[in-house]
Amino acid sequence: MEGGLYTEDLGTLGPEEGLVKLGGLVGGDERLEESLAREILIKRDVWIWGVDLSSNELSFEAVGRSQGLAKLRRGLISIDLSNNRLDLIPRVVVSSLLNLKVLMLANNRIRDVIPFLSQLKSLEALDLSGNLLTSLPVELSKLENLRTLSVCRNKLRSLPPQFTDLRKLENLYLSGNDMGPSIPLVVYHMTSLKSLGLNRNYIDHVKPIVSQLENLQVLSLVYNSVEYLPLALFNCKNLQRLNLSNNKLNSIPPDIEKLTELEELYLDSNDLAVLPEEVGSLPKLKVLSVLENPQLIGIPAGLENLEELGFSGSMDKWKDASNSGQLKRVWNRIAKHKEDPDYVEIGTKTRGHMPSWFHGGR
Repeated sequence: MEGGLYTEDLGTLGPEEGLVKLGGLVGGDERLEESLAREILIKRDVWIWGVDLSSNELSFEAVGRSQGLAKLRRGLISIDLSNNRLDLIPRVVVSSLLNLKVLMLANNRIRDVIPFLSQLKSLEALDLSGNLLTSLPVELSKLENLRTLSVCRNKLRSLPPQFTDLRKLENLYLSGNDMGPSIPLVVYHMTSLKSLGLNRNYIDHVKPIVSQLENLQVLSLVYNSVEYLPLALFNCKNLQRLNLSNNKLNSIPPDIEKLTELEELYLDSNDLAVLPEEVGSLPKLKVLSVLENPQLIGIPAGLENLEELGFSGSMDKWKDASNSGQLKRVWNRIAKHKEDPDYVEIGTKTRGHMPSWFHGGR
C-alpha cells in the first residue's frame, strides 16, 4: 500500500457494470484490441465510463496504438494503467481521451511527464506514484480541475513554483522522494490543500509559514528528521490527523491545545520524555500512539474521548489511560501496516477502484 489511489466504492463515477477490467495482457497490442472489442460489444448498451488495464505487462507501444481506447473517447472518464511496463505516457491518453477525470499510471517506468498532459482539462485525479520521475513539467499547473495528485516514490527534489495555480488541489502525496531538507516552498502556498503526505523525504524542519495551510486536515511527515515543531503549525486549526512518527522530536509544544479538531495523533519512534498536559484537553482526540518512546513516562490526564491508545512498556505504566471508559483498543507494538510510509495517506486498497475522496465524476 504505497501511494496509489484506492477506495471501496464506485458510486462517485457510475454503475460498476460500466467498468471494463482486462487481465493477462502481455506486450503486443493484438490481444488488447481483441479484448477491448469484445467488451465493447458485450456492453454495447452500457455506458463504459472506466477501463482498468492495471497489473498487465503492457508496453507504451501497445497502449499507444490502441484503436479500442480511441473508440471510447466520448464516454471514458477513468483509465487505470498502473503496474505495467510503460516508459512513456501514451499519447492516445491525451489526444483521444479529453474527458478523462481520473488517470492512474502508478508503478511503471515513466521518466518524463509529457507537457501536453495539460490538455486534460477535466482531470481531477492523477496518480504517477512509483515511477522514475526527476521533475514535473510546469504545464501540469494548467490542470485547473485537479483535486488529487500522487507522485510518491519517485526521484523528485522539488515542484514547479507554478503549482500554486492548482487552486482546486486538495490532496498532495509526495512521500518517498528527495524533497529535503526543507519542504518545497511552493507547498506552503498551496492553500487549498486538505491532505499532505511528505513521508520519507529527508526533511529536518518545518517553516513557520506552514500556518498558511489553513484548510489542512491531514499532515503526514513519517520517517523524516524533524527535531522541533514551529508554533505556527498549531494555527492549522482544521487538522484532524497528524502523523509525526519516526522523527527526532524531544518535545511537543503546549500550543497543541489549539488543534481542537484533532482526532488522531501519531508520535511513535521519537525521543519524547513527556507530553504536555494540553494533549489531555484535546476535545476530539480518539487515537493516540506513542510507541517506541523509551523515556516517555506516561500520558496526560483527561482524554475523555480517547478510543485507541498505542504505547510501549508495561501496562502498569499506562493504567490510568487504560481505565478510560471510552477506550476500545490498546496496542503495545508497531503493527506492520503502520510501518508503511503512506499509512496515514492512503485508504483501503481496492485495486482499480476510485479514491474515496474523489467526489466528481457524475
